Amino acid sequence: MQNFLIIIIFLLAALVLFFLATKESFPYKRKKRFLPENQQNLFRALEETIGDKYYIFPQIHLSSLLKIKKEAEGEHYKYFHKLAQQSVDFVLGDKQAIYPVLAIKIIDFSDESSSRRRDNKFIGNALAAASLPLLEIEQQKEYRAEEIKKLISEKISIR
Repeated sequence: MQNFLIIIIFLLAALVLFFLATKESFPYKRKKRFLPENQQNLFRALEETIGDKYYIFPQIHLSSLLKIKKEAEGEHYKYFHKLAQQSVDFVLGDKQAIYPVLAIKIIDFSDESSSRRRDNKFIGNALAAASLPLLEIEQQKEYRAEEIKKLISEKISIR
């Protein structure tokens, strides 16, 4: 009887180890901040300036804003992949139709590597092709609401 109990305990321990070993683990943890500090500062300035008129969506991939034209659908994956790799910092959305009206990208002029310039050019060209205005704002520690409103009004008519 004692040998039988030892075998049962051994089998139960083996089953527990098997289930623990086969359980899929995910190497993720939640970030402490949703937005980096400079984006938080711009978000606050946007909220103060136009938050009552537009929704402000942060960190939006171009694939969420643009779709591939029918004539290019044969190469859909190629074009979609390019869109999915790029994002803008904010998108202003119409509060009635939840329709994108302006994309905003913070430009860090201290990082003018050729790949960064190429990415920024692609983003600008893709948005222009889709008739979605892009506002490029120089990265700053603080953003003044009046200045942001002026820059936005140069791109779109603020209601």
